[in-house]
Amino acid sequence: MAALQLKIELLPAEQLLREFLLECSQFAPGLEIWITGGWVRDRLLGIPSSDLDLALNNLTGNEFVKVLRAFSARPEIESKYSEKAAYLGIPQPYMSRAHITKKNLKMSKKLETAGCTRFGMDVDLVNLRKEVYDGKSRNPDMEFGTAAEDASRRDATVNAIFFHLERQEDHEVHEALDTIITRDRVGAELDKMITGSNTATAFNFIFDFHLYSPVFVRPDSAVFAHLASHDLAWGTRSTSSPRPTNWPLAYNMLARILVGQSNLSPLIRSYGVPEQLWLLAAYSPLAELRRTLRKEIVREASSSIKATASATKLLDDSLRNFSSIRTIVDCFADRPGRCCSRSECGMAIRSRGSTWIAQLTYVLLAETLHQDTTEDSKTGCQVSASEELLKKYANLADFVCQQKLRSAVLESPLLNGLEVMELFELEEGGKYLKTVTQRMVKWQFDNTEATKEDCKKWLLKEKDVLGLPPRS
Repeated sequence: MAALQLKIELLPAEQLLREFLLECSQFAPGLEIWITGGWVRDRLLGIPSSDLDLALNNLTGNEFVKVLRAFSARPEIESKYSEKAAYLGIPQPYMSRAHITKKNLKMSKKLETAGCTRFGMDVDLVNLRKEVYDGKSRNPDMEFGTAAEDASRRDATVNAIFFHLERQEDHEVHEALDTIITRDRVGAELDKMITGSNTATAFNFIFDFHLYSPVFVRPDSAVFAHLASHDLAWGTRSTSSPRPTNWPLAYNMLARILVGQSNLSPLIRSYGVPEQLWLLAAYSPLAELRRTLRKEIVREASSSIKATASATKLLDDSLRNFSSIRTIVDCFADRPGRCCSRSECGMAIRSRGSTWIAQLTYVLLAETLHQDTTEDSKTGCQVSASEELLKKYANLADFVCQQKLRSAVLESPLLNGLEVMELFELEEGGKYLKTVTQRMVKWQFDNTEATKEDCKKWLLKEKDVLGLPPRS
């Protein structure tokens, strides 16, 4: 995949075409020319493209192609640009294949377009448009519009990227994403990204185009209001588009883990809903706000990208359990397995529920955002802190694998409630049963070969500390 660049460096033929079009535009007062769509995408990626779609602010394609014809027909103009093209080795210096496609309502052709070829490039011409509804039909009429109005009627794809020919800058469509394109559509487009095979690349486009907000955080939300005045972890291209400057560390880390070979990678890959892991990566920069804005962050995910109920619950659980998960992981920093028993680790996993792997992943990704380099205490060499972080999580994964705790959440007590009541000769259940069950399961984690009879003997020994009610 070609690397994305934020500035388009025009090739010689493109520069010559730009010069020609801008000189011609002097004969059309007030004319502004935008290049739209695929050419902008390709050139941002550094890929050559000879197919340009031009959008005009105050002329139709038909009107402007007539101006181009008249301008090109002037001998001094043809001579000037032919000489420049020959010097630069550019083919087809003359304007050719000029054509006009008129409106044809019978064929549902409501837009008049035109085109031509010059300097080896195919150019299509059309005016900037906006949609106007008369209240009687679901189909809009097209009228002249601004670049922002034209972009806002397009889908949230490459079609909405505009490049101003004179200023040589891309046109931002943040407002269109927030006010025109529905949140359902944003969610649908994002769903395509996170279920595809190049999610990290898609996230990189969102990052490079400063679209973290409005995609993941709406500009009118409580979360955005906090981010707009946040510390240096959030940079701004403008006051309307704050973005987490270190966010690529998180989604690139997830991409790396998902193809890794250590016990950590297959453990995380075993989580059955990978698209939820990418959503957690998207919201990992907000983890530091969990103590004050947890509920607002969860609501924002639901509103901004229309995250499902299961995805928002996972995000909520990840934020809620963040500190306790990190505490468990820290036990495996230096001496894995020696500071955390099988029962302690098993109960920690069990308390997080069936999404414990995803929650663990969220904490890892959030911690990745704050890594730098550290000095190895033994060798004195500088090592990447992210490598040390991965080692810590890998130690936990090794322990989980060795102790067969992957399915700890499914551990069932050897005795059910009725059997516990019968053992202690109690006639009614109550809160004590929850305490007995938790202590029983914890004991089972450290006594994997125990039978029901072994469990009964142990419970009877623990009778005085189980908080049992008096027998009636």
